[in-house]
Amino acid sequence: MKDNCFFIKNNNQHHKVEIDEILWLESYGNYAAIQTDESKYLVNFSLKNLIKKFPANRFVRIHQQFSINSYRMTAVDLLNNKVLLESTALPLGRTYRKILLKRLNRI
Repeated sequence: MKDNCFFIKNNNQHHKVEIDEILWLESYGNYAAIQTDESKYLVNFSLKNLIKKFPANRFVRIHQQFSINSYRMTAVDLLNNKVLLESTALPLGRTYRKILLKRLNRI
């Protein structure tokens, strides 16, 4: 996806979703959920394949089950292994911790 938006089919409607609105992507086996500010959409892609459809600099894997929109991340709690996206805390897996820390612009 090269544009800033895409359409998701839900029942008989196609919903426009802006990439900036996405908080995280969540794995459900062979399906994935796209969590936005307003809704959650289930799509027929594995998380691994769904991530490939977005700009690489925007989404980072933080757990086997989650990938986040790095632009929406507000904090990383290393003590409790959590990533905060506004008011939601998602788990930070040991495998993905180093990758996430490398992507941070730390002072």
